[in-house]
Amino acid sequence: MKNGAENGTGGRYANDMSNQSKAMILALSVIQDRMNRLSADDRKNIFDLFKEWPNAQSREDSGAVMESILEILDQPPVEVVDFDFPNGPAPEKLQKWTNHIAKKLRELRAASGMSQKNLAQKSGRPQSHISRLETGRHAPSNRTLEILAKAFHVRVSDIDPAL
Repeated sequence: MKNGAENGTGGRYANDMSNQSKAMILALSVIQDRMNRLSADDRKNIFDLFKEWPNAQSREDSGAVMESILEILDQPPVEVVDFDFPNGPAPEKLQKWTNHIAKKLRELRAASGMSQKNLAQKSGRPQSHISRLETGRHAPSNRTLEILAKAFHVRVSDIDPAL
């Protein structure tokens, strides 16, 4: 019987690896696959989170960063395409809602005395993401609204009355 190295499958090398090394390679392969499926914004957010991770002041902060990374990676695979509205910019109702959420987030952050950087640390979201939300350049998901409400110690409906 031929071993993996002789039949071209690399089996002998795999047999020489520890189970821990095999698990690490498998995990990295899964992460690479998930990263390749993400939108450019999500990849940027993950890289921003990885840069912030060493600055975590506590295990809780570190856990919040990791939770945010996992939340982004654990999304179902989707294909992200630019959506051009046929008649110009985003529909008025969508833009109105996004502007309402942006204003509410700015008000809550100001009332709590937090900077965008503080809110980013408390929510586990990159500061750049907080900025895009507060300027209305990005519409938040329900999960993001839940995380921000928790950071502000308010109900989600205090940010978005429709929820």
